[in-house]
Amino acid sequence: MDLKLQVKIFRSFELLEMFNINLKEPYVKSLGDKLYELRLKDHRGIYRIIYFIHVDQQFVMLHSFMKKTDKTPKNELKLAQDRMVEVQTNG
Repeated sequence: MDLKLQVKIFRSFELLEMFNINLKEPYVKSLGDKLYELRLKDHRGIYRIIYFIHVDQQFVMLHSFMKKTDKTPKNELKLAQDRMVEVQTNG
């Protein structure tokens, strides 16, 4: 991962921290079932970081991937859902 993308990711985390649940599109989109995606783009493609809001407004990043289709692939969503259940179950 190149430095420019790392900076964009860090900046997105800062925005999420600053605006909390009030951060909306184009930065964040709800995926339903308590999941959200942080949306990033650079010259090589579109990236998504799927997260959920855990106890005390704590954001838990579950999965990230490079997006290659218009819709979020079901396998990427399933992986994030499984990880969310694991976090909720095991703390």
